Order: sequence, then structure tokens, then C-alpha cells
Amino acid sequence: MNRCGVIEDLLPLYLDGICTEESRNIVETHLKDCKDCKKLYESMRAELQLPENHDDKVMKAVKRRILIEKIVIVCVSVWIICSVIFFTFLHCAATYTRMREVDADKEINITELENGDLVLARNGKALDTKAVMLSRYNTAGEVIVDAEKKIFNQNADDAHVVVEVVLCESILDQWTHKILGETGIVSEEQSVLFNKNENVNYEKVIIKTGKDDTEYVLWER
Repeated sequence: MNRCGVIEDLLPLYLDGICTEESRNIVETHLKDCKDCKKLYESMRAELQLPENHDDKVMKAVKRRILIEKIVIVCVSVWIICSVIFFTFLHCAATYTRMREVDADKEINITELENGDLVLARNGKALDTKAVMLSRYNTAGEVIVDAEKKIFNQNADDAHVVVEVVLCESILDQWTHKILGETGIVSEEQSVLFNKNENVNYEKVIIKTGKDDTEYVLWER
């Protein structure tokens, strides 16, 4: 058999390091004397090294892609969190709820003017009122208008009307009060509720505060 042919068959085993000691010595001895086999050996060794370099490039590309994906995930997560906080803030600022912590004895009162107007004056935490709504029901307890629930009962007897003042604050203000206390900087704010001469059936004005809806009479005809 052609000796170069035998060496050519042994070269893959030799390059992989799995040939016997005797075969390794035969190959190395032959490579010293045979330029053709030496050239073939160098070519085969270069081909074996190429995948290693290629693998390194692939690994670097994979690591780079993973890094980019992590950065994108972090950026998207931060954007989602900021969006949730922002829209939660807007929701809390725009959503009103009944103000229950107001001190009816100190922070609100009604003044009757000469022209018949009833003026509601607000102080303290009541200064942060976002809306003053008036609910009405008769002395028998039948609802005429529920400003909060937007109920209007056309068939209710409105000969003897009780007006309930409903102070509304935003959820954001409610949280602010619990954390920071009173935040109003104006000493007093006033708003006209109605004119008693024009609303002769309105007999008294009340407000309900606290979790138990304690009723306070603010004005009575």
C-alpha cells in the first residue's frame, strides 16, 4: 500500500489525538520527510481550527444579542412601570370620592345672606374639595336627587326637601391628607348653594361625615 495513503488515513485520527502511540510516531516521522503529506496535514489542521474561531464569533454574537435583549426588556419594563404609575396618578387625580374626614363643626359652615343666598364656607381639609354636589330627598326619606349615584326620581314628593351637601375630593387628595395632613393654603373658600327664597320647599341643609355617615345639620329654615 502507498505509504502516503496510509498517512492520509491516519491524519484525522492524529489530529483528533485518538491514534495509538505507534501510529502517532509513524505519522510524525513521515511528515518530516514528505512535503505533500506535510502540506495536507497543515491544510487539515487549518480546517479544524476554523470552526473554533467560528464558534467564538457565534458565542460573541449570541452574548451580544442576549445583552441587547436584556437592555430592551429592562427599558420596556421601566416604560410599563412608569406608564402604570402615570395613568394611576391621573386616575386618582380625576376620580372623585365623598370627603368623609371633614370636620363639620370647624371646617364648614353656612351663612345666610340678605338676598336669601345660602353660602357654604370651607376651611381646613375641606378646602381641597373638587366639587360640591347637592343631593335631595324628602323628610320621609324618599330620594329625589342622588348627586353621587345620579338618580333622579320625578315621582318623589318634593314638598318638604332636605338638601344634603356632598363634598367630593380626588383619591389623590385623600391619600395626600392621610400622609401630609391638611394641604390647603387658602384661609377660606365660599360657594353659593341655592337661594332659599327661590327654593321655598328646601327646609334644611345637612352633611354626612365619617365612616358611619354621622349627620350634621348646617342650616334649617
